[in-house]
Amino acid sequence: MISVRDLYVHFVKGGILSKRLVTKAVDGVSLHIGRGEVLGLVGESGSGKTTLGRVTIGLQRPTRGEVIYHRRSNGLSQDLNLYSLREREQRLIRREMQMIFQDPYSSVDPIIKVYDAMRLPLRYMGVKEREEANRRIEEAFNQVGLPFSLVNNYVFQLSGGQRQRLSIARALLFNPRYIVADEPVSMVDASLKGEIINIMQRIRQNMGTSFLFITHEMAVARAFADRIAVMYLGKIVEIGSTDDVISHPLHPYSGSGKTTLGRVTIGLQRPTRGEVIYHRRSNGLSQDLNLYSLRGREQRLIRREMQMIFQDPYSSVDPIIKVYDAMRLPLRYMGVKEREEANRRIEEAFNQVGLPFSLVNNYVFQLSGGQRQRLSIARALLFNPRYIVADEPVSMVDASLKGEIINIMQRIRQNMGTSFLFITHEMAVARAFADRIAVMYLGKIVEIGSTDDVISHPLHPYSGSGKTTLGRVTIGLQRPTRGEVIYHRRSNGLSQDLNLYSLREREQRLIRREMQMIFQDPYSSVDPIIKVYDAMRLPLRYMGVKEREEANRRIEEAFNQVGLPFSLVNNYVFQLSGGQRQRLSIARALLFNPRYIVADEPVSMVDASLKGEIINIMQRIRQNMGTSFLFITHEMAVARAFADRIAVMYLGKIVEIGSTDDVISHPLHPYTQLLIQASPRVDPALRDKEVKLQVKDGISSSVEIPRGCRYAPRCPFAMEVCRRDEPPLKEVQPGHQVSCWLY
Repeated sequence: MISVRDLYVHFVKGGILSKRLVTKAVDGVSLHIGRGEVLGLVGESGSGKTTLGRVTIGLQRPTRGEVIYHRRSNGLSQDLNLYSLREREQRLIRREMQMIFQDPYSSVDPIIKVYDAMRLPLRYMGVKEREEANRRIEEAFNQVGLPFSLVNNYVFQLSGGQRQRLSIARALLFNPRYIVADEPVSMVDASLKGEIINIMQRIRQNMGTSFLFITHEMAVARAFADRIAVMYLGKIVEIGSTDDVISHPLHPYSGSGKTTLGRVTIGLQRPTRGEVIYHRRSNGLSQDLNLYSLRGREQRLIRREMQMIFQDPYSSVDPIIKVYDAMRLPLRYMGVKEREEANRRIEEAFNQVGLPFSLVNNYVFQLSGGQRQRLSIARALLFNPRYIVADEPVSMVDASLKGEIINIMQRIRQNMGTSFLFITHEMAVARAFADRIAVMYLGKIVEIGSTDDVISHPLHPYSGSGKTTLGRVTIGLQRPTRGEVIYHRRSNGLSQDLNLYSLREREQRLIRREMQMIFQDPYSSVDPIIKVYDAMRLPLRYMGVKEREEANRRIEEAFNQVGLPFSLVNNYVFQLSGGQRQRLSIARALLFNPRYIVADEPVSMVDASLKGEIINIMQRIRQNMGTSFLFITHEMAVARAFADRIAVMYLGKIVEIGSTDDVISHPLHPYTQLLIQASPRVDPALRDKEVKLQVKDGISSSVEIPRGCRYAPRCPFAMEVCRRDEPPLKEVQPGHQVSCWLY
């Protein structure tokens, strides 16, 4: 269908320097996409995926190379070079090639009606008759599961899932033969990912459409793609069948190596070199067994004691069999053939994960996402394993279910004494479950230590930039090695400048009331097995508020601020939803009417639909109480929604600071530009005009800070002066400072 031959896309950017700055967005790529095939294109933000996708449908002219469209029409075959066609031919071809854009919120004007959103591309392509337009719109809506009556709504009235379906429907208006789907599930809740992928599967089956499926998630690519191409710094570094790339990745970037390492530790993948020793205890005897020196019978025996919870609950169990058969299959394979014994094991496993035994009569496809994940865990428990590799067990479930899944694994660990290798890309999730954390980058362990040490005092830049550490220092929770934190305090008309780390204990306790922190993880910051009332009373008692009446007044006021009913105090914390837990964390911070709050990633653990609600709560707190915030986030779009000014931090250093509009609309530092490029909802119009940046294949260490600019090893614009001297933070425009030798 599509062949890309020796393709280069280079962006040339002038600047303050006379030297031209060249960014290689696509750097010598060749590939093909077969008729009816789905090629998954996987890579991090800034790797060149979207640029490559746009080039393949004629939206962006390459610097060099060819894009050949192998077209069939009326029994004839043509090989068309997209960038040698005349305008009229291009317009004809455009009907057959479409793009599903990443952000459903910015790809369609929200203040027009849905009908107009669908009519616009039809008019542009010459379909002006209303009857024909309506027929095409209705057909497209049927494909994506939208009712035709929705055309009378305004776009802004649609939910996130409906907006994404609308974007797909627009791409289907001309029955395209080739679609570039650019991160089509990155902006929807986990529960909707499967639905969107199913829609695209049906499109492919019904229309024979080929797809270039762009994503940064291997699990998502696995659910849809026939083959996967891995892109890094503008190059394809690996390409092969989906199973081969995921199960046997050859290039270290095809995953950090986490899943591969997990599979090796339970005997599922033979290492090239090295040993895996299983320290086994049985009947009071200890054995050290080399997994890859065991004979077949011994391996099978050991396999019962080592299990894996796979990342994707949608692809790890056949959806068209019954739940009972899904549980019986591994039992039969391991020699448990008696029905009574099998039923006993299945019931025990279901009890562990909170599934009713009656569910065995359902088909797997009838289960919800949360039930499918529980089913995957239950299968791993059938043999009371001593060691489990949990591969991203919460990455495909809604944020509200993450806590439930983690609680299930906590109970397994406590009840059975099971050891876990818990694989995740989210530090907050690791924090909620792990005793120790190992950080993996490009196939190597770059840091390992206790959970508190790695999260609170990360030594390697891949573990953290220092945002949380800085926040903790500003409220007196962590003493700095050097420097001062001055609290400019006003009380009873008097002003005081207080050095937080020179105060006596009594003064510190007084100040603590005025400075609070909203912690990142609502699941681990409050004990789940106490009542909500006790969770609110504890900090009050610690600060000397012992009278029940006064405590109740403060709790009720705080609950009113965050939109929680006071009746909730009688519930246990574990009974709360994810959104309620986050509100509870905020309410605890409000008990003393603080003047300064450090909000550490307060929306990273809630569903996308709840992010706006949490931000609105904090906006009201700020307006009603005049509270100052240090709002820590890794998402530029979230910072934009709340912050007056933005400071960008890299390896423990502020590299840029300025007003929100200035930093987002006119980013100065290359790292800031990369962050904005990686954010799907920050000023899309501006983002389309921006030069796509790629980081270099290098990463600095905050243990051994490099000489000069600490971003230089990754910066595409690095010069000799950058490697020699550290740039000062200087004002380039009024109120806009940057630490970069480009200015």
